[in-house]
Amino acid sequence: MLVEDCPPSRKPGQRVVSPHFPALPEFEAASYLERYNILCRKLMQERPHTAAGLVTSPREAGSTGVYNDVSEETQRAGLLAPLRGGHRRGGQLTGNRPGARKHGAETRAAGSW
Repeated sequence: MLVEDCPPSRKPGQRVVSPHFPALPEFEAASYLERYNILCRKLMQERPHTAAGLVTSPREAGSTGVYNDVSEETQRAGLLAPLRGGHRRGGQLTGNRPGARKHGAETRAAGSW
């Protein structure tokens, strides 16, 4: 999931509007960005999804591709690991496809972005 990195998305204490069911207590004082991070973590903890990724990027970075991972649990590498043949074990990212090469701070498969 991509969220714009801007002051309103980071502003804590956003009002919760939930006319049909009560909101989770941890959403009450959270910013929009924190709420998305909570959602991604819950999706993985409660097992509807094995991985979830949350990144932020400022609007002006659209042409440069600059982004930031929000947390260790929801970082992009964890979401893409199963596609590369790796998996998470005890919170650590392990394994890669054959032919993987080192690129920057993470391992990327040859020919991947």
